[in-house]
Amino acid sequence: MKKEFTYPKIFFVLNLLMAFVMFLNIIIVKKKIDMHLFILIISYFFLVIINRILNSLLFDVDEILNLIINIFILISIVILYRISNNVALKQMIFIIIGYFIYFLFMFFVKDISVFYKFKWIYFILTFFLMSLSFLFGKYVNGSKNWISLFGITFQPSEFGKIFLIFYISSVLRDNRSKKDKYVSMFLLLCIILFLVLQKDLGTALIVFLVSMLMYYMKTFKYKFLLFSFISTLIGGVVAYNKFSHVRVRISAWLNPERDPNGASYQVLQGFFSMGSGGILGRGLYKGNLEFIPVNYTDYIFVSIVEEFGIIMGILIVTLYFLFFIRVFRRSVLIKKNFESVLLILGLIVLISFQAILILGGILNLIPLTGVTLPFISYGGSSIISMFIMFAIIQKVLEGIKVYD
Repeated sequence: MKKEFTYPKIFFVLNLLMAFVMFLNIIIVKKKIDMHLFILIISYFFLVIINRILNSLLFDVDEILNLIINIFILISIVILYRISNNVALKQMIFIIIGYFIYFLFMFFVKDISVFYKFKWIYFILTFFLMSLSFLFGKYVNGSKNWISLFGITFQPSEFGKIFLIFYISSVLRDNRSKKDKYVSMFLLLCIILFLVLQKDLGTALIVFLVSMLMYYMKTFKYKFLLFSFISTLIGGVVAYNKFSHVRVRISAWLNPERDPNGASYQVLQGFFSMGSGGILGRGLYKGNLEFIPVNYTDYIFVSIVEEFGIIMGILIVTLYFLFFIRVFRRSVLIKKNFESVLLILGLIVLISFQAILILGGILNLIPLTGVTLPFISYGGSSIISMFIMFAIIQKVLEGIKVYD
């Protein structure tokens, strides 16, 4: 038998070493440690150490996946601190909350299969969360997908996507009776309608494609793939004719040089910034990140590449690829509970699609969409929902070994 390709201690030391180098870089450049930086350093090392202790004592999880997520978080904190001390501190609070939920889920959930019994609860929660912004939301950057409650602003759709995947997994578990089939299609159409009316077309596309892929993975019928392709094309044509901001983004995608100071400014500025970074980057605090639009949310990848170089951009893309491959390889080793396979494949496809959409938009391979870069972009809803998905993935895959 081959030796399992998991070396927890090596990964743990590698994680600490990378964090030490990156935080030391900040300290050398700034020539001081302010209170914000001190809190960030202590919090990050505390989370990494606690994570390692709990994983070694209580959880049988994939340390490679943990290492990838910890690197994403490290990159996020460092670049956000470079942009704004306060934004970085808020992000760390969201990360702590996310990890707290992760630990609670890993500790208290013993059997993930019990969750598949509550499909109607998932139906109600999905419908409620996806309609909340449509009914009571406010517009931010052209999309009505934000809710303010007791002074806290969040995106309900980030959590609605998780319940939708649970719902579809539960429905497919019961071999899709006609009733379930029609109800699930009704729910999906309502969700897409809500998102389109909110002008959150990026999330609408992700939700639709992930749902269709889950149906395909259950049935292996190509009609779901064909339906997804045709519907996406038709939806794109309709969106182009109905929404002015879609026409602007497609125009900027096809002819970015036509309006460099207007519609194409974000795309072109992204290219200029990444190009100025070169292979190794301009260095911390040596870039002009203030010229990058939404530099700590949608375009955080551009900020990273300008100061850390193309090599860091390649590392991030590679880590997303490894994360997907690692989860996929382990999921096919699940011997029973096919609904669990559907669940984690739905989650990992959602995360992957989101990364592909924003990275493809930044590189002008596809029209730009307003989605966040998973585990890296600033945002409480995004970070916390990502940690919930990560906890579910690790719990489902707990104890499953991969041999390379």
